Amino acid sequence: MKEGSNTFSNLGFILATAGSAVGLGNVIRFPYIVGDSGGGAFFAIYLMTILFIGASVMLTEMVIGYKGVAGAATSFEKLAIKSNAVWKNIGWVMSASSNIIFSYYVILLAWIMGYIWMSISGSLAHDPEAAKAIFTDIQTNVGQTILLSGLILAAVFLIVARGITNGIEKINLILMPLILFIFTGMLLYALTLDGFSKAFVFMFHIDFSAITTHVVISAVGMSFFTLSLGSAIVLSYSASLPKGSNLVKSIGYVVLLDTSIAIVSGLMIFSFVFTYGGDPSAGFGLVFITLGTVFSNLGVMGHVLGVIFFSALLFAGLTSAVSMIEPMLKSVHIRFNITRYKAALALAIPTAIVSIAIIFSLGGYFGDLNLMDKLDYILSNILLPLGGLGTTVFVGWFMHKSTVLEAVDNKLGIFFELWYVIVKYIAPVLIVIVMLTLLGIL
Repeated sequence: MKEGSNTFSNLGFILATAGSAVGLGNVIRFPYIVGDSGGGAFFAIYLMTILFIGASVMLTEMVIGYKGVAGAATSFEKLAIKSNAVWKNIGWVMSASSNIIFSYYVILLAWIMGYIWMSISGSLAHDPEAAKAIFTDIQTNVGQTILLSGLILAAVFLIVARGITNGIEKINLILMPLILFIFTGMLLYALTLDGFSKAFVFMFHIDFSAITTHVVISAVGMSFFTLSLGSAIVLSYSASLPKGSNLVKSIGYVVLLDTSIAIVSGLMIFSFVFTYGGDPSAGFGLVFITLGTVFSNLGVMGHVLGVIFFSALLFAGLTSAVSMIEPMLKSVHIRFNITRYKAALALAIPTAIVSIAIIFSLGGYFGDLNLMDKLDYILSNILLPLGGLGTTVFVGWFMHKSTVLEAVDNKLGIFFELWYVIVKYIAPVLIVIVMLTLLGIL
């Protein structure tokens, strides 16, 4: 499956994998978790974690996909030394998890489209209370959300159905440079704001007294979240790499892009927050309520900044959304020997049904039940950590070491044994600790 339109170029793979990581997590979740976890103390631990643990786990997914040359289920089954059927099912669960995340991710993108229109029309709220009311209205507007999320869902499935070269790679070759250009431009603008120096100190000043168990666990969890680990995305993309690819070098570029955009978005957002007032730990409201109010009060310039910012947010979300469809679509396409278009249609219908159910729950049609929160809790705290745990255990204990060594092609050199120890013993323990902490057991 590595020929023709199903093969990434090296640059295409790096941009697509980085595009998967550079989603709403970097722009929305990363800044508010930094704000909620003490700023620089969190960031220092996050950076160390993403370099040594996150990158190590990411390499395990790449190894499985690169050597399996198929979807997650088939790759696990093909490479397993034993318990092939069990690992095949784990591959299906990981792929399904990614698809379910997409079912509510498109809803967030629909909200962002609403904010782009409000920025264009000048209808963003001028005060926080009105901004909260608008955000609530958008979340509960069933008709508008179904229409906009439906358009996004159809567009994303069509892109992925076109294949790796003509679909996924092409969209990332367009959107990733645009995202980098827009975010760099907004960072340059943020440099002129009074709050930039405070934002810089907030992001990078390390207060050792702020380093708690909660901060450490949050940093480890965030490193997994931003790199799209445990969802079979990296695995599926790696299955479409050309032979002779340097997996280690690719990871370096992906981590650099992912971390750089997280830093840029944090500095940019906090500069606005500290210049115009706002709570740096305000959660999703930091972007939709606080920044929406800021842009509204900056006149014409604010409208322009709002359109640019929310458009960049939409682009970042689309590169991630595309990646969420590929694991399950690739698995269905290969496993049942049907075209990518037929696989896309087979998946789009149930995905749309789940999305509509979530939208109705947000509109209050199911009482107090919020399906988005329920699904996000299960996936973020249970299934994705289990997916990350599965890939590390598989590479460390259920793959031939010679196959793993062949995949990295000696690019790690003398560090291979250190990485292998991390994968086999350290990473699984850390993932279990993080998962149990997220579930409130520890």
